[in-house]
Amino acid sequence: MIEQRLDRIENLLSQLIGMVAEVKKEQIEMKRELADMNERLDRIDGRLDLHRNKISKNTEDIELLKEAYWKRQA
Repeated sequence: MIEQRLDRIENLLSQLIGMVAEVKKEQIEMKRELADMNERLDRIDGRLDLHRNKISKNTEDIELLKEAYWKRQA
């Protein structure tokens, strides 16, 4: 009887160890995916900054062109 209980406990412990290993593996994979996503977000942020700068420059150019146009009209 005690032998059966010990066998059952050993079996449960083995299952638990296997489950912990799977959770750890999943955690490592999720961390890797998160790092990849953060890297992609950084690249997107860089491109957004570039486009914001271009928009700002274009807006300035438009204002200068408007001023030049209105000066010629006067």
